[in-house]
Amino acid sequence: MKWLVFLGLSVWILPILCMSQDIIGAGERPQANVPVLIDEFGTLGDCDLGARTDAFLIELNENPEVRGYVISYNGIEVLPSQYGSPAHQRTLQNHISFRRFDSSRITFVNGGFRDRISTQFWIVPIGSDTPALSPTLPEPMIPYDRTFLFDKRYLMPDWISEDMPSFILPEVLEREKAEADNWQHSEEEYVDDATDEVEENEDVESMTPEEIEKELMSWISPSFVNFLTERPDTTGVLVFYADDQRYDIRSLTELIEKGVQKIESQEDRSVGRIRYIFGGYRDFPGVEYWIVPQGGKDPLPQPEERSVDEESEVSE
Repeated sequence: MKWLVFLGLSVWILPILCMSQDIIGAGERPQANVPVLIDEFGTLGDCDLGARTDAFLIELNENPEVRGYVISYNGIEVLPSQYGSPAHQRTLQNHISFRRFDSSRITFVNGGFRDRISTQFWIVPIGSDTPALSPTLPEPMIPYDRTFLFDKRYLMPDWISEDMPSFILPEVLEREKAEADNWQHSEEEYVDDATDEVEENEDVESMTPEEIEKELMSWISPSFVNFLTERPDTTGVLVFYADDQRYDIRSLTELIEKGVQKIESQEDRSVGRIRYIFGGYRDFPGVEYWIVPQGGKDPLPQPEERSVDEESEVSE
């Protein structure tokens, strides 16, 4: 499959293509018993973030006598679901795991809050003091007396396997397949024979039912379930969005319903306390997790406006 070929190439190519020139202190060797800040940055794209993380891992690999510290600061704009576990920290952990680096040599620390999201990479010699935290803002208070947005996630998995059910409308799939076939025929003279041979000889294992179920339910927010348990006088409202001219809303509704049933089967105290509604159009399927206090008002859906280009494509 094409995505496997791309993934394998990206492991080696992306760090070279994306490596930033402004990494702070890259290559600097730590002094005895003195932590060294080798990089600090705010919100980055996946390419730059991966390159900086790889540079950090290289530094640790070249200095086996030190440990790495990653201090993550939340910005004031983050949602309550991220207060205890910053989303950008999870992204870094996933990248380090993907690189198969010894995670026991890296300590992750939640540094608190600043005006903006910030991440620090530290090199710490064994036996030295740990880096000092430097938050600039107190942790925001989670409201008790009003409805608020707790979390939001993409509804679809990061990638779709051929083994997984499709939520795209059949007529859209047929149209896109025809367009792809036309493009392939028009570009045949540019296709590399070696690439075709690699794709034909790929040994791709099918996903198990358990793996498919895990991917399909990856949109569930565990922190949302935990929060409902901690506040038994609240209810949860899931507002999900999708392009109803591309996706089968009935199938997506069934996916949401199945997810709610899965939550309730694992946490009895959430039974009957979670409702869901379709909020209208958004370009990519997503779900918002809202907390509604006793006597509070339900959230109002906030769909996006469909672009003129998309409307014209549908009319054609």
